[in-house]
Amino acid sequence: MRDAVLDKLGFGDYVRTSWDLPATDHQKIVQDMAPEPFFGRLVEAGVDLSSWLRDVLHPTHAQPNAAHDALAELCAAGAKVWTVNFDPFIEEAALASDLELDVIAWPRDPQRHTVVGELLKPHGSLGGKFIITPADVLRPLSDAWLARLRADLAGSTHVVFVGYSGRDVDFQNVWREVIDDGQQILWFDRPGSDRDHKLRVLKSLPSVEFPASKAHRDRDGKTTYNPSWDFVEWCRTNRLVTSVDGARQASLLGERNSSTFPDLPQSGPIVQARFAQTLGAVQRAQRLLWTAVRTRATRTTALTLLIRSWLNTSSPTARAVTSAWWAIPSVGRAAACRKRLRHYRLVQLFNAGHHRRVVRLTDGLTRRNQLPDALLGLRWGSQKMLGNVAGVIEEAGTTAREGRSTNSALRCVAAFHWCHSLVWAGRFSELRWAFESYFKPIAMITDSRWMAWADYIESCLMLADSGERDVAQALERLDSAITRFAAEGHRTGLVDVRTVQLTALRLVGDIGRYTAAASFLQYEDRTDPLKPFGRQALILELAQALAYKCDGVDLARRIVEPLCHSIFPVHAAVAYVLCGQWETDEAGSTEYLTSAQRIASDQGFRSIATFCDLLSSQPLAARRGTELVFP
Repeated sequence: MRDAVLDKLGFGDYVRTSWDLPATDHQKIVQDMAPEPFFGRLVEAGVDLSSWLRDVLHPTHAQPNAAHDALAELCAAGAKVWTVNFDPFIEEAALASDLELDVIAWPRDPQRHTVVGELLKPHGSLGGKFIITPADVLRPLSDAWLARLRADLAGSTHVVFVGYSGRDVDFQNVWREVIDDGQQILWFDRPGSDRDHKLRVLKSLPSVEFPASKAHRDRDGKTTYNPSWDFVEWCRTNRLVTSVDGARQASLLGERNSSTFPDLPQSGPIVQARFAQTLGAVQRAQRLLWTAVRTRATRTTALTLLIRSWLNTSSPTARAVTSAWWAIPSVGRAAACRKRLRHYRLVQLFNAGHHRRVVRLTDGLTRRNQLPDALLGLRWGSQKMLGNVAGVIEEAGTTAREGRSTNSALRCVAAFHWCHSLVWAGRFSELRWAFESYFKPIAMITDSRWMAWADYIESCLMLADSGERDVAQALERLDSAITRFAAEGHRTGLVDVRTVQLTALRLVGDIGRYTAAASFLQYEDRTDPLKPFGRQALILELAQALAYKCDGVDLARRIVEPLCHSIFPVHAAVAYVLCGQWETDEAGSTEYLTSAQRIASDQGFRSIATFCDLLSSQPLAARRGTELVFP
């Protein structure tokens, strides 16, 4: 559905049509992105999706297949069948076989009402309401539906997933609660379909099995896999169904009918511009908005979006406009303008690295109970930079977990600062859970930028957690983040990601790529100076490469030493520990390590504290042999 929407709105270059060719950069951008953010954009624009979804999901020529037949028979026989699909193919398969089913689709009360087989559709069904936008899926599963799911699973010997991603936000953290240790879990999916994620979804449940996927050959001789075929084969082998014979099962491997999707209603340049923003195509969005300005009906909306985009920049004129926010009266119609300009002013201050001013201004708003949710991310980011990592973990973590907000952007920014603070704190088990359960699923339903930050956090985890370090996978995730940030022109994101990429390249000893990547960042700094935090992070990484790989320890220590007095506690701690590692005098080394340990203990930087302990336990001459990994 996601690809159908993108294609119909003129973004066909983002849709992958051949799996035999490498994905283009545009196609990589939408990889792993869910359809919900795009449907959310359509709903925001007032597009009626009901009739369009009916035509897409249930075209006139479409018929149930063998998997639908098997599910209908199992359902009628008393199996508890749940589906997040909207289409009516299971119901139609039951009708064709004269089986009686009661379809219970959200928002209907899910409690059992009949003795016949019941098909549960917690995200709704065609002809009714849907759970389809980010706001919809961010609402936790209701108590009634959760109780029904728990009741349906109680006492079951097998739990079977067929072609299910496991990434529905409203179900993400439910499965471990409702499935017990004694149940056999079978997950039918294609090989390589993110099985590690599925195992983490069901963490602590010992009996998870991914039945071997049978390879098939299509008409062109290419290898294909079909989870529905595997599921039907399992049902037939275990004599669970009688309505599907070999020929009917084999029809699952036939050529699919090509579908021509209907045009989307009301899909003009404003909707297209919003899609471009979701994809990170900033310049494309600007062009579409200027096109919309030329049309009277869309002129006001387009100009509003263009002005907002401009106020988010660091241009001198934009800074001059936003700096006057305090002079606007806080009463009447002017109050709304004052709040908007104050918001953009804080964005500019944050982006310029003025974190103390951001904290001071948001402190005042907090005391007056006037801090809007939209400014929380700026506050958490500045607090984190200035050393309040524990406070950010507590506050941002609470916001990410709680269901009070269905604003995916707010929940996403909360989850990001929560996870990023956990990286610095070295709390990797908690970080892995927070990332898999909250940040990545919410990023997938938000936009390309947050997908890039999710790639970044995942790569940091893969590098920093020495117990599960995977540098090759980290480099893949970093390449994905670079592709997404580069498409948007997000310079801060690119600098952060490329600096972590240097750490990964240092670990694998790829000096050629390291030198090229470092030269690129140094060129960027010369042409347009990096922000203080980004420059300091780069200096610390380059100094480590100089010391660990190029035998330039003395020069590296002289480069790093000024950063012991950084305004950023995380950089001060790293600088002190590196100076302690590279110092040739025993007393001087101990003094540096003591300072590093003090900052690390005060700020909760567990991995830095552990590294200090390791160095302190070693003779002075042996301390230079261990590399620090702190992305």
